[in-house]
Amino acid sequence: MTDTDDQLGLFTDIQDKAIYELPINEHIRNFLRLEFLFQIVDDSMEKTEEWDSRQCVSGLIEVNELISRTDIKKELVKELDRYIRLFQSFQKNPDVDDKVLDEMLNKLQDSHRQLSNPSYHPGHMLHQDELIASIRQRNSISGGTCNFDLPAYHHWLRKSTGERKFQLNHWADDLKYMRDAIKLVLIILRTGSETTKESAVDGFFQYSIEQNRPAQLIRILLSINDPYFPEISGGKHRFSVRFMEQNNTQERPSQIKRTVDFELQCCN
Repeated sequence: MTDTDDQLGLFTDIQDKAIYELPINEHIRNFLRLEFLFQIVDDSMEKTEEWDSRQCVSGLIEVNELISRTDIKKELVKELDRYIRLFQSFQKNPDVDDKVLDEMLNKLQDSHRQLSNPSYHPGHMLHQDELIASIRQRNSISGGTCNFDLPAYHHWLRKSTGERKFQLNHWADDLKYMRDAIKLVLIILRTGSETTKESAVDGFFQYSIEQNRPAQLIRILLSINDPYFPEISGGKHRFSVRFMEQNNTQERPSQIKRTVDFELQCCN
């Protein structure tokens, strides 16, 4: 589920919606995971307690590990390049607001330029830091970052809120271009789709994706008060949705046996 401020600002009619998403390809899946981790980092960065700083450090390490395993920077540059060409094709369209279009193009081109810079290596600050390296080694062990295991970390966490925030911002500094690019790409992707009203008979819905309009992200919108949730599965040609309910967490979720009305976005 996602409910970022940017998203709510663009979809003014979904503030009372629960949104469930399924990425169709691997790079969008990685973008969504990074968006999730950056939200954790940003939220915990603003808070003052030791446990918030721990959460922020863990989030930064997870971000760094994810971008180290895959060439997300390259995928982001390709996606930004595709959007730039798409928005440039709108420049001679009389139905397009030139001011809004120019603002979006400037954001895309700035982000593209920042990420394309050969000297930009996201996560470099974290890779070069000895304290982060010691925390990363212990992070995979249950309780591995407790005080007796990492006295240097315990000492750092005892520092003032201002000192910890300064250090956290330093570690996150060279990740901000990637964070901003992912946010921009996902905002455009989510807003670039029509919303249709659909019905799932006996809690089941199946949809074939048009070949000339391939989707990258499937979104199911429900009321926040609905007592069920969707399980979405599928690929680039078709997908299915089963609406499930789980009245007790000790029981397995089960498919409901009534018609469910919902809203669908196939984002391309």
